[in-house]
Amino acid sequence: MYYRVNRGPVPSSCAECVFLKDCGGLDGTEFYKGCFQRCDRRCRDVVCDCVCPGAPVKFDEAWQEVGGICKPPIVCHQQALASLPPYYVPQIIHGSNRSSAFDAPWVSIPLLSVLSFGRKGCDIRFESRKSLCEAMKISVTSQIILSSVSKDWVIERFWADHRYRDLLPRLAALNFDAVTVPNFSFMLDTPRTNSLYNLSRIFRLTERMSENGITTVPHINASTESDWKKWEGVIKGLQDVRMVCMEFETGLSQSGLANRGRGVQFLQRFDRLQQVTGRRLHPVAIGGAGWMRELAGVADFFTAVDSTPFMKTVHRQSAITCTEGGRPHWRTRQCREGESLDSLLVENVGVHRRFVLTKAGLPLDELVTQPLLFGQDLKSQPEQIHSP
Repeated sequence: MYYRVNRGPVPSSCAECVFLKDCGGLDGTEFYKGCFQRCDRRCRDVVCDCVCPGAPVKFDEAWQEVGGICKPPIVCHQQALASLPPYYVPQIIHGSNRSSAFDAPWVSIPLLSVLSFGRKGCDIRFESRKSLCEAMKISVTSQIILSSVSKDWVIERFWADHRYRDLLPRLAALNFDAVTVPNFSFMLDTPRTNSLYNLSRIFRLTERMSENGITTVPHINASTESDWKKWEGVIKGLQDVRMVCMEFETGLSQSGLANRGRGVQFLQRFDRLQQVTGRRLHPVAIGGAGWMRELAGVADFFTAVDSTPFMKTVHRQSAITCTEGGRPHWRTRQCREGESLDSLLVENVGVHRRFVLTKAGLPLDELVTQPLLFGQDLKSQPEQIHSP
């Protein structure tokens, strides 16, 4: 936390701002107001943790930390991917109250599940992929996506310690099949310099994770047209990138997709990103089970990561359907004390998966994946189908 010490007047519009070249300015009529007007009234003599020139000590430290404003990543390692994941991937958050390994071709686990927090800072809980699978009750044959979409305090602690405590080499030792980059927030009521700093952190972690041999999936976060332009340059410059991550869980940031209209606009702009870069991308949509039909409209292939069946299972709820592939009704199931939830989890994942795929008009009885051939457009690649 830093106290603001800059008593000077803030820019009255984007046109007057010294950061216009790096920022690009706000969109539409907001350009004539400027982002610093958002917090000017509450900016005086208060503690603030934003990256803002009104707090010059933190401001200088922040840009040194990320090597400059929005410097694009020079590498993104995805060549270890043999194929892209299927349309639907269930998320497993922990292994409690289960006695056997959940067996699925692909699963996802959240970053928080592999981290521990103590007085010395953030740490990796597991030493190997085998110990991870045993603790999470996941089959050792499953391919695993590590989702780094998490609460701000989690990714802030991860960022603060990832170099100091050598977290990335230890994360690489867990041999995940894909790891998404943390979703640093783009908040509406802060200066744009704070969002540019968070975008820079996404770029730096994309680069640093890749340098440690991690199969890295960049997290696309953007709140202005200028941000999208930056992503166009990044995707063009990184020829290995085929998978990207999106978040559909929260509405706390400009790119948070809980708001339906904002989500549609986000996907339309993502489609433009593909057109400009000339590359068909494979979105990994965290919490995107309710957006599968819209995703199918802008992407040839995609993956929705969803924790609904797991959370329903934890709360001892069972999916009941009246028709095959119909919307499930969740009803509480009476369980004996200490009863394993293995069969309930398998049942809930199966019912929920059938429903979301049916609703989106996607294949039901097969898991559709696709070979990942670098240097080619995805539309020109042959389809590969694996039975469950």
